[in-house]
Amino acid sequence: METEFDQQAQQCSLCENFPDDILMLACNHDLCLQCAASSYYQEHDQQFKQNYLTCTICKEITHLDHSSVYELEKIAIDINQSQNESNFQQLQTEFSQGSPETNGVCQEHEDEELSYFCFDCKSNCICAECVIHGTHKNHNVKTLKKAFPEIKEQLQDYLGNLEYKSSLINQRKLQLDGEKQDIQEQNQFLKKQVSKIFSGFLEKVRQKEEEILQSCEYLNDSNTKEINNFLINLQSKINDLQQSKAFIQQNIQDQEQDEVKVLNFFSDNYQMLGEILVEDEYEKKLLNEKIEVNILDVKDIEKQIQNIQKNLKGVEGSVKSNLSQLQEQLQNQSQKQEILDKNLNTGKFAGRSLRTETYQGGFNNNY
Repeated sequence: METEFDQQAQQCSLCENFPDDILMLACNHDLCLQCAASSYYQEHDQQFKQNYLTCTICKEITHLDHSSVYELEKIAIDINQSQNESNFQQLQTEFSQGSPETNGVCQEHEDEELSYFCFDCKSNCICAECVIHGTHKNHNVKTLKKAFPEIKEQLQDYLGNLEYKSSLINQRKLQLDGEKQDIQEQNQFLKKQVSKIFSGFLEKVRQKEEEILQSCEYLNDSNTKEINNFLINLQSKINDLQQSKAFIQQNIQDQEQDEVKVLNFFSDNYQMLGEILVEDEYEKKLLNEKIEVNILDVKDIEKQIQNIQKNLKGVEGSVKSNLSQLQEQLQNQSQKQEILDKNLNTGKFAGRSLRTETYQGGFNNNY
């Protein structure tokens, strides 16, 4: 046996039935598919392909997936057609049970009862005086008893045509809603493709930038390494010269008052001092050799950047072409929808006002 909790979980919050299939809303209210489809149909005023449903109990919005929208639309169409058929059958019953009005009074001749209907003027029912001496003289008139079945048959034909056109319009609207959904999905797909293309393109640009920067850094390290070697050797040579200079200055100062010692110092060190001043091959190399410096080919880099820009223009052209096609589809679809809406609003698909009057309690006698 099911617990009370289980029953509540499967019970429709509106009709309180226990259906086989339940739509669970985000607000924790549960609706059977019939109630959900009716709410969906009324909320969106027959504008299908809407991906949300507002709870009629708490007004919280629940977002729907494509399969749920499809099921609700299908059920809503069936419900609408069923209601139309029910209304049509009800009208048929009312017609079959009805009878000509025989106790009414003529509007022009208050002493005369209504007994005829004029098929030429299609005005309200008239009396015998109107037919013999009034404005309907020599018109195509019939008694109410004979006119009633003919008019009833015409009205039934009107109803049949209205139901047929209503079905066509609903199918057309459903078709256009589907086309609209397709265009929106195509747009989403195109946006994803554009994002994917540019993401890949930007990654290639970033890689190329990193490659060029690494080449610059490599050449910088290579060139500065060679120069650093020269600088180290030059500094070593400077240090040697400074030491020799300091050695000479120290001996001159210490032995300045002793001529013999200064002369002997020179005698002992003149050969070494001479060697220091001689410019050997190594020193010539340090002073005169040109250092080989490798640099990037700027023109080659500019060429690579131009190729990137060229590829970008190709991508831009492709994207513009796809966007133009999509925009053209949207414009065509919008024009079709405007024509359909205009036809609906201007009465090109006749019968909407007639049906409204009928459902509110009767037909206008002008029909």
